[in-house]
Amino acid sequence: MSQTIDTILTVVASEIGKLSLTSALVLVVLWLARNMIEVRLKSSVQSEFDTKLERLRSELRQSEESLKAIVRAKEAEIDALREGSMSALATRRVAFEKRRMEACDHIWEQVSNLQKFHGLVTIISAMNIEEVMQRAQANAAFREQIRQITSAFKEEEFYKVEGSSAQPYLSDLAWALFNAYKTVVAFAFAQRHILINGMEGNLLNAHPLVRLLTAALPDQAAEIERLGDLAGARFLPDLGQNLLIELKRLLDGKADDEAGIMRAAELLIRSRAVQSVMNNVAAQG
Repeated sequence: MSQTIDTILTVVASEIGKLSLTSALVLVVLWLARNMIEVRLKSSVQSEFDTKLERLRSELRQSEESLKAIVRAKEAEIDALREGSMSALATRRVAFEKRRMEACDHIWEQVSNLQKFHGLVTIISAMNIEEVMQRAQANAAFREQIRQITSAFKEEEFYKVEGSSAQPYLSDLAWALFNAYKTVVAFAFAQRHILINGMEGNLLNAHPLVRLLTAALPDQAAEIERLGDLAGARFLPDLGQNLLIELKRLLDGKADDEAGIMRAAELLIRSRAVQSVMNNVAAQG
């Protein structure tokens, strides 16, 4: 009996041993399978990740190239616009400089035309205006003598002198000096008009002309004040010379300065004052 039990226990133990070995083998197999699955999963995920990453990199490279192409195109467009603008600016600048040169030539040509009347300014300035006016009022023959003496200076020729077309291309000072020069000549014609028509002398006051010349030639102010009515003839050439200097300055490409602009403004005010006096003469016939 005892032997039978031992035999049974031995068999049972053997079977249990077999089961343990099988279970262990199963566990090993399962562990290996799990590792293989994990490796495959990792490999699959890594592969998919790498694929997507490479696709993303490719898309980024394409986007970068596309952006670079757009930037290059915009830069080319900007360069073209810049070159076009610079070219247009240069063209306008050249055209403006050409017009300025033409304006300087034109205004000096007009000054040359006005120089023909310098003789009239000299004749009128040499007279004792108050005395001559009184005599002219009372003596028609004397008035005729004055007409004959000054007949070479045609008023219609004076009015042909015109520089307004050049004004936009001149400096303020150049235009003001030209205007002052012309005003001095116009004043002489106004004086002649009074003399040959026997008009009252108090219609024409020379003080505004003296103030105009003083503003135009401040360095000569004392001498201008001393000469009074005679100052026009004496300083008309100096006025022309100052204008020539300003025209040369313009042709050298120098810009207006504040002092020149302020001086020009004063000159124009003084010129208008003289012109107002002459307008009063014209209104009286």
